[in-house]
Amino acid sequence: MRDQHDEAIRLCEAAVELAPSDSHTLAFLGLVCIFAGDSAKAVAALKTAMRLSPRFPTWYTYSLAKASLWLGNFAGAHEAAETYLWQEPDEPYACVLLALICQFQHRSEEAAAMIAKLPEKHPAFGMRSVLLSQRCKEREKLDRVINMLRKAGLPE
Repeated sequence: MRDQHDEAIRLCEAAVELAPSDSHTLAFLGLVCIFAGDSAKAVAALKTAMRLSPRFPTWYTYSLAKASLWLGNFAGAHEAAETYLWQEPDEPYACVLLALICQFQHRSEEAAAMIAKLPEKHPAFGMRSVLLSQRCKEREKLDRVINMLRKAGLPE
């Protein structure tokens, strides 16, 4: 969250060396790799974490969807995002993630429908919430997220 991506990866890798079979350590490495721009490494770490812990927390699924999106695996990202929405139906980021993936897939109507559901349960949720949670090393990725979510109708 301090935009020290390289240091965060170094620390996570050191933690994985100390506890290679700890699913949380691997999942955190995956999460950090998403924001640092290494989606392939993120997917590998997250899939290993999921295999090690069959009853993993739902944020693993969310993270896998994001990593798959940035890797260009839109079908895998969509499947994981739908699973996450099923796991966490009241989570605003579940709707936003699925909307983002739909927008990347040129499924604008579905993306807009997901965004339209937000005000019912989360009237204050908007672009500001997304901006606070996205710590991308590559500014271009954040810009793409912002543009795609604006196209889908996410309010400021």
